[in-house]
Amino acid sequence: MIRVEQLCVMRNRKRLLDDVSFSLRRGEIVALLGPNGAGKSTLVTALSGLCRSTHGSVEVMGRPIAAYGARERAHLLAYVAQQQDFIWDLEVRDIVRLGARSLSDADATLAKLGLVELAERRIKSLSGGERARVMLARALAANTPFLLADEPAANLDIKHQRRAMRLLCDAARERDTGVLVVLHDLNLAFAFAERVLLMHQARLVLDGAAAAVAASPDLDRVFGERFTRATIDDRTVVFPTGDAE
Repeated sequence: MIRVEQLCVMRNRKRLLDDVSFSLRRGEIVALLGPNGAGKSTLVTALSGLCRSTHGSVEVMGRPIAAYGARERAHLLAYVAQQQDFIWDLEVRDIVRLGARSLSDADATLAKLGLVELAERRIKSLSGGERARVMLARALAANTPFLLADEPAANLDIKHQRRAMRLLCDAARERDTGVLVVLHDLNLAFAFAERVLLMHQARLVLDGAAAAVAASPDLDRVFGERFTRATIDDRTVVFPTGDAE
């Protein structure tokens, strides 16, 4: 389990996270929602051990995240950053294999994400969406107990968004991976996540089942929109209909 208790992060006198507490269990997929600047990316980097907290704690498998070395963290947590800087212009297959638990895991994940035809291409020659798929493949191929993904669907078309989310769900169900995924598409979150965390102004304002968060008036308040709700295939979908009062 990842357990977060009263986590606070301050930078340059600005509060980026304010008293955030929740847990992420293995085998579940949790979506993290909120408007721009809510603190989502800061929270994910804190969980990955790349951002120091000002107060509170992050524990992974019963130990503080800071107690793990970089190699140990890599075996526990796979992390897909929102922005990727590629220093070396490696081939796609090599990038995925570098992060993989095994060569067979790497090749299988390339196939599942439709990347086999790009396997010998250099990463810098790819489009933004193709690069995003490569980095998600690398994280999935690592086969770690936990996977943290910051906007992995942002540059993808609808087909590849849904394929990526299905693979994250498969990792949770078949590999017992605990998945936390930051999304801007509310309906993508409600369609695939079991739980949803809703952030606003550096605080966690809701933590509940996807359907409960979709139905909550807090969703309208946080995003400043009035949403109309509908149920399709037993899932709640939301449509913005105007500014919230």
